[in-house]
Amino acid sequence: LIIQQYVHDVTSDMRVFVVGQRAIAAVHRSHTSGKRKRSAKEKLLTAAELAPAQRKAAEVAAKVMGLELCTVDMLVQGGVPKIFEVNAVPALGDMETATRVNIAGAIVERAEALYLRHKARAP
Repeated sequence: LIIQQYVHDVTSDMRVFVVGQRAIAAVHRSHTSGKRKRSAKEKLLTAAELAPAQRKAAEVAAKVMGLELCTVDMLVQGGVPKIFEVNAVPALGDMETATRVNIAGAIVERAEALYLRHKARAP
């Protein structure tokens, strides 16, 4: 059983892309109609700047989950980020289009860094 707090008076619905436990891109998500929709395809994404608390929340969520790569969905209520989902298999396309951040390149750079670190430790 999972019990989740209802978050009212939401000022922002955000998705943050995290690579190597570092937040590299963020978007505001707005709904195409007045109703909240579950499907990401029914939301409009616009690039967002992260406040320090939002950045820290996303990076800590990735670290706690032990993920090198993820998106963190959060609602912002009175300036306080509320994490409601961590996606271990995030989609790149819409985030790259909205933010103009080369997320795929960041993933490749992180993979190369991890490989080199592993290779240096190998006997």
